[in-house]
Amino acid sequence: MARPRGPVERKRLHGRSPTKDAAGRPLPAPVTVLPAPEAIPPPPDTLGASGRAHWSRVWNQARAWLCELDYGAAQRYCETFDLRDWMIAAVTAEGLTTVGSTGQPTAHPLIQRIEAFNAELRLLESQLGLTPSARATIGLGEVRAQSKLDEMMARRAKPS
Repeated sequence: MARPRGPVERKRLHGRSPTKDAAGRPLPAPVTVLPAPEAIPPPPDTLGASGRAHWSRVWNQARAWLCELDYGAAQRYCETFDLRDWMIAAVTAEGLTTVGSTGQPTAHPLIQRIEAFNAELRLLESQLGLTPSARATIGLGEVRAQSKLDEMMARRAKPS
């Protein structure tokens, strides 16, 4: 299995120079920094309760790396959640099975659509940087356990 690609920022930090990686290959030009919104953009009027809750969650948690250009992707993400939640409620109310054309029990037709919406949500989560692997790919924070050395340094840094 191939090793996952590291972010360009890490290659710049550990490379031969700011323009070459450790193997001497040229790195792409630095990325233009887009300003993060100062406030959470208002949710679109088309969103339902579930979509509005996800809108708030996305912009609260990812505002540091999202910008106004990501508005459309965030809107699609939240609209997809609205539709998925509506379908789940319908399947819950009607049951997991329905009667087929010849009277046989068959899976509810919305189940396949829910699975498709879940796949779309995974793709949008990755594009918006809402998963740990997506954040690592774009060079955002790593989650790791605090080592004993980190704990000791934190204790020493605390004023008595």
